[in-house]
Amino acid sequence: MFLFPICIATMAVMSLAVVPDTRREKETLRLKLRQTARDRHGDRDRDRHRDRDRDRDTYRPPDSWKDTNTEIRPADVRSDTEEWCRVIKSSPEPDIIFYNRIPKCASSTMLALYGARELKIRKTKAFESFNLHRKFWFDYPNPVLQEELYEEVNKHIQTPATKIVFNSHTGYFPFNQSAMKYQKLVEHTQVVRGCEARQMSASLYGLYGVMTRKKANRTKLYQHIQKHLSLTKESDVEPCLSSEACLKKKMLPANKSNLIATYMGGCEHNNCQSFSEKVQAVQTNIQAKGAYKTFGMSEFLSEYLEMLECVYPSMLTSISSIYENTDVLQMNKRDVINYHPPAVEIISKLSKAKCLDSPDTYLYHMLNATFWSRYQAMKTSPSSCCRPKSMLSIS
Repeated sequence: MFLFPICIATMAVMSLAVVPDTRREKETLRLKLRQTARDRHGDRDRDRHRDRDRDRDTYRPPDSWKDTNTEIRPADVRSDTEEWCRVIKSSPEPDIIFYNRIPKCASSTMLALYGARELKIRKTKAFESFNLHRKFWFDYPNPVLQEELYEEVNKHIQTPATKIVFNSHTGYFPFNQSAMKYQKLVEHTQVVRGCEARQMSASLYGLYGVMTRKKANRTKLYQHIQKHLSLTKESDVEPCLSSEACLKKKMLPANKSNLIATYMGGCEHNNCQSFSEKVQAVQTNIQAKGAYKTFGMSEFLSEYLEMLECVYPSMLTSISSIYENTDVLQMNKRDVINYHPPAVEIISKLSKAKCLDSPDTYLYHMLNATFWSRYQAMKTSPSSCCRPKSMLSIS
């Protein structure tokens, strides 16, 4: 008679042991489905881009660029890759990485990743990430701003042992070692994006972007668009969003199709006018001994992060796995905006026209070919291309 309650209690405990945590299972399933979808779309996009860009033997600028016959030749790329591997393998990790981020090229995602990496090892005080003041953004600093920039940098260099990532929307800035409080090694890194995609993203962000920061109803959205397009009445918004002439006149004078030469070549400071000068300025900085030891494509961010871990094994170890973390992805999550289909189609057409004769179109192909050559060498022979991981590094 006394055994019956005991049996019931035992069965209850056993049932609790075998009944799964429904919420945990649902969350696990949701993450698996999300990862599967991301992998599927990533593989599709990756194959499309690689077929279009990486496998192309040469790329010649359009006839409108009369001052050059420059080509991207596979032999030149292979020679650069061999030298790059030698330089990376034989040089120490820098103390400072300067990420002068190009707008609309995954910069928000990169900031989230650097911040997450900093949080991961904050207790050790071995890594810090700083966003430089907005007054340094967009232009090459003039002499007065240069002094202020060095003061800003020196302010954050507390101890010689600290590793730092500085980030800012600043044109290429060559650091002068003599102006720094500590004699620290500095290397640059960059993420670029196809000209048309970047121009279109910048245009849509200007048109709708403020609404991604806060939820707003239709009236507020239309009031913002009306102000952005300098329209007289709110009722003019819909017609303008369906008119190529209106959008072209109102919102596309600001050209975002010529940024690589500024952000990676410093052409605003060096006054590069011709196409050849722009190409030479960028080539100088991306060569093996140049300022940019690493750069990548926003369309292939995972591969770029792998390269960062290869070149900066002490500072940025595990940044790839952090990228796959759902929490970090949500840090950069923005509200979904329902763009007007006619506006998207028109802006896409106008963006393509903007980029047709832009040096950025050529520079993107040049950087793309160089990146994939270096990436393949890194994957094939990491011991020959990657820096050894410091024994003092924190993973």
